[in-house]
Amino acid sequence: MKVIKAGKIITLKDNKILENRYIVVEDGIIQDITASKPSAEEIIDAERLVVIPSFIDPATQIGLAEEGAGFNYYDSDESTSPSLPFLRSLDAFYPKDLGIKDAAKGGVSYFVSSPGDSAVFSGLEGVFACKGNVADEMVRKFPSALKLNMNYNSRIRWRSEGKYPSTKMGLIALIREKFEKAKNYEKKKEKERDLEMETLLQVLRKEIPLKVSVNTRDEIEKALELKREYDVNMIFQEAEDSFMVADLIRKEEIPVIAGPYFIAGRLYHQRNHYVKNLYPLYEKGVVFALTTLHPIVPVHLLYHQSALLVKVGISELDALRAISTNPAKILGLDKETGTIEKGKKANLVFLSDEPFTKKSDVVGHMLEGEMVWKNF
Repeated sequence: MKVIKAGKIITLKDNKILENRYIVVEDGIIQDITASKPSAEEIIDAERLVVIPSFIDPATQIGLAEEGAGFNYYDSDESTSPSLPFLRSLDAFYPKDLGIKDAAKGGVSYFVSSPGDSAVFSGLEGVFACKGNVADEMVRKFPSALKLNMNYNSRIRWRSEGKYPSTKMGLIALIREKFEKAKNYEKKKEKERDLEMETLLQVLRKEIPLKVSVNTRDEIEKALELKREYDVNMIFQEAEDSFMVADLIRKEEIPVIAGPYFIAGRLYHQRNHYVKNLYPLYEKGVVFALTTLHPIVPVHLLYHQSALLVKVGISELDALRAISTNPAKILGLDKETGTIEKGKKANLVFLSDEPFTKKSDVVGHMLEGEMVWKNF
């Protein structure tokens, strides 16, 4: 049994903030939070620190686009066909990617490793933990979603080769064509196994959501139409123009994964890529989370990126939720992580100061009861 002597705990559960408490951890689970000092085999002294829930990055290519290896070694983007839903990020995951150590030092317990965006249906993604020696030890949920790219990248890839789909019309037609084929495949009594159709049926049966990469308003509106037409669960990724249709997104109960924001330059289809445009989603009650899209932005900067939310009027607690509680909810992990409370995994970050002050930094990280980073 381990005990953490915490000076301050920001639980993110009902805005509850505790001071001078002991967090009792056994078998990776928070067993109790008490004011009385319990006996323990190990006591971690965090009396001068602030303890918060650890972070989750819901959209990266960690393990697929190996940090420092160079583009020729990236295994994240299969660009030989527009429809490859049966690809699995788990099958290409490299457990010694330096990005995993960066995640641990940055307080990121879990991250999604996702296929790229050349194909329209680019494959299955999963949730991984930043500890373990092989992929099967690190995976926490697989599959967590099917990646669907409705953005500019998936069209320009095929336009450059003069292949279908190369326009928005063609892209939507392809999605409908594949979903209709999957529905017909399900009706057949005798059939040869088709991995493409079986993967799409997981979406149509609501076994997994579609994570839809969109940028512009028209792409978002068309995605909403497809959601209603096929009655599937969706998550929006990037969705720079989502502030324009925040009411519709809230009505359909679609969460948004936004970011990254520590980047220079914007392409035309990303012209509304500003942190301030998340505030309308916040006002309307849309659940949103932040991402670094590592390696586009280093994953250890996820916490620092969340400080930008405070600058545009989002509360400090809700800024923290955007990198912990909310991604846990989006990924269906909120019963086990995302807040500090009895019965949940001991996934904790230790801050050197109050959140978002200039001296505040991640100085410790506990993942499922194990200290994976400690600098205090």
